[in-house]
Amino acid sequence: LRDIDAEDTAEAGNVWRLAKAALETIRNLQAELNENRIELMRRLERIEKLKRIATTDELTGLANRRGFFDSFEK
Repeated sequence: LRDIDAEDTAEAGNVWRLAKAALETIRNLQAELNENRIELMRRLERIEKLKRIATTDELTGLANRRGFFDSFEK
């Protein structure tokens, strides 16, 4: 085995800094991905609500003309 010198210590420090930076990048990307997932779920809920509003009568909750015709198309 050889002795550890200053160059080895500096190289290990560089590797550590790179690993730490990579980990921070991964954490940031995970946070961004989670935020995007939450936003996507909100948008999908709004789309479903709009579909429901567009196909049902607000007063009775029954299918309106669009909902009636859409049910036959499926």
